[in-house]
Amino acid sequence: MIEVIRNLHDLGELVDEWNLLPEARQSPLFRHEWFLSSAEAFYDEKNLRVIAMRENGRLRAVAPLVLVRRHGIGRLELLGASFLHEPSGLLYDSDDSLMELCRAISRMPHATVLQRLAGPSISTDQLSKQSQGRGKLLKLPATSAPYIELNSTWDDYLGTLSSRRRYDLRHARTKLERAGEVTVEFICPPDNELEGYLQDAIRIESSGWKGRAGSALMFNRPLLRFMRAYTQRAARLGILHLCYLKSNNEAIAMQIGIQFGERYWVLKIGYDEHWAHCSPGMQLTMEAVKYAFSKGFKTYEFLGADEAWLRIWTPLSHSSSTLLYYPYSMRGLSSLATDVLKYLGQRTVRVLSRTG
Repeated sequence: MIEVIRNLHDLGELVDEWNLLPEARQSPLFRHEWFLSSAEAFYDEKNLRVIAMRENGRLRAVAPLVLVRRHGIGRLELLGASFLHEPSGLLYDSDDSLMELCRAISRMPHATVLQRLAGPSISTDQLSKQSQGRGKLLKLPATSAPYIELNSTWDDYLGTLSSRRRYDLRHARTKLERAGEVTVEFICPPDNELEGYLQDAIRIESSGWKGRAGSALMFNRPLLRFMRAYTQRAARLGILHLCYLKSNNEAIAMQIGIQFGERYWVLKIGYDEHWAHCSPGMQLTMEAVKYAFSKGFKTYEFLGADEAWLRIWTPLSHSSSTLLYYPYSMRGLSSLATDVLKYLGQRTVRVLSRTG
């Protein structure tokens, strides 16, 4: 049986069943808390279109979708994907469940965008089969997510970094130590003490270029709502982890992370730009990776975009792709036409800029 969830109350009721699905047991980004916090922070609940597939009363698969408007055209996309830009996807307990879920997606009247599907997902094959004769399916590459394998020792891993990088880290620590006592804190705060720690993290992040650009949490109200809601839920579960690099007991760099499934997941990192000459962000990353080794985690997951500075730490990354499905309906074809025109316009701009 297929059900489409269209309000926060019904979405909230799915928490226990949702978190039993395989993907939710492997990644915090697939758990109910992540998607419910996204629904609360970023959307009007009337636009929820979460597809739930049940068999014999048991939840077997979920497509966490929401209806959004792009250029005046409605389309379905994964909850939170356009705001958080993190790996996401569908949840299901078997190939048969995924088949039924993809069949339901293919019969929706709106175009559907599934952003940053993690790995070589079989969702592509199933959606392709179920959409034959019903619509057009496109697959595009998406940014990968770097990670570090923690299958050796900290000393062995440190030896894999370039001698120049190790020298830079030692030199930065020496400069920081000249300014005073250096300490590192790793905190798993209870939910009733979270706000004070979160305020410190928000202050630190907004002190640099993100603050000047207006992209810091302090200036992005929807993202701040999400972070408050999600970290509160993560704190209740005991998986939230806050890290601080301090000089003379003053926090100069912070990291918001999640410990889940024998992995360490980095949600947010920031530093006080006044201390930029000491590379506090890099120093705190080093300390957090070292901590992850000491706890016996399997991987250290950077998340976010595959940025150049992350390649300092690892050559490894999880691949991902984006699926765009346009049903042969008036709404679907309108979305396809709009996207084609947008693509052609962007390509024309690039060509003209290259030719001067």
